[in-house]
Amino acid sequence: QLTTKEVLDHIQLGQSLKQKELSAINLANATLDQGDFVEAYLRRAVFTHASCQGTNFSGATLIFADLQSANLHSAILTNAVLTHAHLEKSNLQSMQARGAKLYGAFLEDAAGADAMMVEADCREATGIRSHFQSANGNSANFSRANFSQANFEAATLVRSQWHEAT
Repeated sequence: QLTTKEVLDHIQLGQSLKQKELSAINLANATLDQGDFVEAYLRRAVFTHASCQGTNFSGATLIFADLQSANLHSAILTNAVLTHAHLEKSNLQSMQARGAKLYGAFLEDAAGADAMMVEADCREATGIRSHFQSANGNSANFSRANFSQANFEAATLVRSQWHEAT
């Protein structure tokens, strides 16, 4: 497994981290903008306060990852697995998360205006006081989720499921 310094060197040099095993790596406070983590295995990885603007996490495994207060503006999370991931107070604005698995994820106070979450699995997620204005959640599944006090003003939620959600 690569060290934190090696990962940061890869990012700085524009090198891909595609399919790398990076479980439990600590990248807190790191600048990872435009990084390539496609299909990387990042179980329990720490990204608190990291800058991940435009970073590509497509198909990555981020189960139990800690992304609290991370800046994921315009990040690509297509088909990423974020089961039980911590995204509290994160900037998710304009993120591309088509088909992302956010089952049981923690999204309290997250800012996700203009996020693209078509077909995302948000079952049992918690997004109290989150903001998803003008987001696209078509065909997303929010069953048993708690998005009380959340703002979905002008969001598109056609065919989304909200069974037993609050």
